[in-house]
Amino acid sequence: LWRVDSGKTLFRLDGQRGPINALSFSPDGRTLVSASGDHTAWLWNATNGQAVCAPLRHDDEVLHAVFSPDGRAVLTTSKDDTARLWNVTNGFPMGQPLRHEGGVLHGEFSPDGQMIVTTSFDNSARLWEARTGRPLGQPLREHEAILQAGFSPDGRRLVTASFDWTVQIWNIVQRPSVTFEMRHTNGVTSAAFNAPGDSVLTTSFDQTARLWNARTGEPLGEPMRHEAAVQFGNFSPDGQRVVTASRNGTASVWDAHTGREVAGPVRHAKVIWFAQFSPDGHSFATASADGTARIWNSRTGEPMTPPLMHTGEVLTASFSPDGRLIVTASEDYSARVWNARTGEPVSERLPHLDHVKWAEFSPDGTRVVTASTDNHACIWDVRTSQPVAPRLQHARIVHRAAFSPDGRRVVTGSLDFTARVWDAQTGQALTPPLRHESPVSRVAFSPDGQRILTACWSGAARVWDADTGRPMTEWLKGDGFLSDARFDPTGTRLATASHQGRARVWDVPPAPTPVPDWLPRLAEAVAGIRLSPRGNVDLVPREELEACARQVKQTPADDFYGNIARWFFANPSQRPASPF
Repeated sequence: LWRVDSGKTLFRLDGQRGPINALSFSPDGRTLVSASGDHTAWLWNATNGQAVCAPLRHDDEVLHAVFSPDGRAVLTTSKDDTARLWNVTNGFPMGQPLRHEGGVLHGEFSPDGQMIVTTSFDNSARLWEARTGRPLGQPLREHEAILQAGFSPDGRRLVTASFDWTVQIWNIVQRPSVTFEMRHTNGVTSAAFNAPGDSVLTTSFDQTARLWNARTGEPLGEPMRHEAAVQFGNFSPDGQRVVTASRNGTASVWDAHTGREVAGPVRHAKVIWFAQFSPDGHSFATASADGTARIWNSRTGEPMTPPLMHTGEVLTASFSPDGRLIVTASEDYSARVWNARTGEPVSERLPHLDHVKWAEFSPDGTRVVTASTDNHACIWDVRTSQPVAPRLQHARIVHRAAFSPDGRRVVTGSLDFTARVWDAQTGQALTPPLRHESPVSRVAFSPDGQRILTACWSGAARVWDADTGRPMTEWLKGDGFLSDARFDPTGTRLATASHQGRARVWDVPPAPTPVPDWLPRLAEAVAGIRLSPRGNVDLVPREELEACARQVKQTPADDFYGNIARWFFANPSQRPASPF
């Protein structure tokens, strides 16, 4: 290290056993990082030349090293096909390696430190989210190894230099998300669409329920304020009112247009976990930790029956499709069916070996499905109180179960990281397990019964083909634990609610078949690669992407795939958030 003013040597960096390939100062000038051919990078005190921590080790030669703009992290690149992030304070790795299919030559942070670019012998440059290590889009490919890359000062463009004698400038403006967020100041506990699908109701630990425009995410009116956390909410069948259930043991009915309380609050002795309107909207049911469910007049808030008594907490209370019956699920190891007009039981106890987490009727009202912490779901005949099929077994707690719209299938979600689809008559599994990365908390069929929505504790939701069990979307990533996930009445959108204080609406329209001939060519042109007839990987010339863009402009205005492609090619800063 040398002094600029005098040319005097301050110190030598000793200890590395290979050539030093790169040196870089931290933004404050106090630390130096070196990258070496001995498979290590080192952090040095720039004042005295002493090592700050143990060496940062790769499995092959380290080619480059650079600090993040805030100086808290170091990025190293190596011939071992990885780049890595390291904590400057202690030298510990941060997250998983950023992997290429060849040695990684170079890496840089974006000016704001939010993105990383790496270049590789695999003929690509890749963008990564610095905080998570998540890849951002497809690799940027050239015909030869990309030697270096750099961000523009505003972080909106990238320049790459390749071994094939080309320099390329790339537009890397991030495309807007197809979702929008509806924010609370604390965790969101439920999210529900109204019947037309144009409004969303959310409830939250922040002691409010809110209505939102389902197309724009704009709030509709003022919050419906409570005196405690709001556990659950639902629309009336006509969408004119909402019912909310609170952790202080109260439930209220509100006008969906004005946000004014029109009935209640009705009271239980403990927290109310669930509330639902009857199909005709004249009454609503509540389920409480005080061991009872109640049925109330939705206009006056007066009780319409005696309490529906269990000996443990009642978790749900759901009406039959004709409104004549109600089924309750309880922690007293049972579910039970009741007359919704008199409150008298019309079935024996529907027993499990542990808490019953959920119960609901089949579409024809003749059966009930229950989900239990005894690792089973069960389908019951309402008239005889007997199982109609063998129990539906998981390896761990079954959190939720739901009938398909035609009543012929049941989907279950379990803490064993799977959802399953079953024949409602025989109890036989109809698809392979729908595998998740964490316990499954929500399951639902789409209104047409062709797709299944699942949500899991990791904050991800997904849509699956109900016939094959194959995924139909990528993971729809939320923020933290998802407390709710529901389709809208058309099945083309879904809402998710997160304990991180956000609800989101996602577009998930069914994709028509067959797809146009130009769509696979567009996918290859965007990715920049395709398989040759011999099975080799070929690069796709950029001219083919331009040709696809010209062809897309000629598709009819009402063409599903044409609209998506036109949206894709549009200026990201000017187009709407979604093509649908």
